[in-house]
Amino acid sequence: MHRYDTIVVGSGFGGSVMAARLAQAGASVLVIERGPWWGQDDGDARTPFPRGARLGRFLRNVRVNRGRRSREIVLSRRGLFELHGFDGLWTLGASGVGGGSLVYANGQGVPTSDYWDVFPPELSSEDMAPHFKRADEVLRPTELPGWEHRRSDFAAALHASGTGEVGPVELAVTFGRDPSAPVTVRNDAGVAQQTCRQCGDCVLGCPHRSKNTLDLTYLPLALRAGAVIRPMSEVTSIASVSGGHRVRWVD
Repeated sequence: MHRYDTIVVGSGFGGSVMAARLAQAGASVLVIERGPWWGQDDGDARTPFPRGARLGRFLRNVRVNRGRRSREIVLSRRGLFELHGFDGLWTLGASGVGGGSLVYANGQGVPTSDYWDVFPPELSSEDMAPHFKRADEVLRPTELPGWEHRRSDFAAALHASGTGEVGPVELAVTFGRDPSAPVTVRNDAGVAQQTCRQCGDCVLGCPHRSKNTLDLTYLPLALRAGAVIRPMSEVTSIASVSGGHRVRWVD
C-alpha cells in the first residue's frame, strides 16, 4: 500500500494548482487522473488529439441526468470529451491530464469587486488579488497580437449594441511575432512550446503546444517538486481510516 500526504483526484484547474503548491511545500502528492496525457510527443507518452481517422476517440462518455437519476454510457476510456445532459442544459468537458484546460478557449480574467459580495467577508477582491497575480505568472495570459487594429471596429459594434465598455480578453497562449513562422520557446516550467499559429483548434486540443495548458505549466511544476501523476486511473472509493483516508482506484 502506498502512502501520500495528499491525494488529488483530477488534474484540472483546481487539482493541478493544489498539486503543484503542496508538492513545492514539501508534501508527498499523488494526482489521480482518469484520462490520458494528450498532445504531440516524440515518444509514446501522449495520445494525439482526435482528428480525422482518430475521431473515434472524440467522446469519452455521455451522461444524462434526470432529477436524482443518472445514466452514463462510456464510449472510449481514452476519449477526450465528456458530454453531460441536465434538464435544459448540456455541458461539454474534457478527460485527460490537464482537465478542462485542454479544450477551453484560453480566456483569463479577474472578477469585478462586486463578484465577491455573495461570499463570506474573508474573501474579497483585495484578498484574492495576490493569488490571481500568482496564477498569471504561471499561465501568462496576454492580448491577442494585432488586437489594436481591430479595436475601433469592435468598439463601434459594442456602441451599436448598447453593451458599453468592454476590453479584450487576455488569452493563456504563447504568441510569437508571426503566426506563419512559429518558433519553439521554453516556458518557466521548463517545457518546450511552439508559438501560436492562430489555427483555431483551441477547443479541440492544441496540437502545437501553444496553449498554456495545465499539463504544460502547473503539472510540470508539481512533477519537478516530486509529485506523482497516474493517468488512466479512476477513483472508485474514498473511505475514512485511522489517521487518514483510503483511496481506491482502477487502472
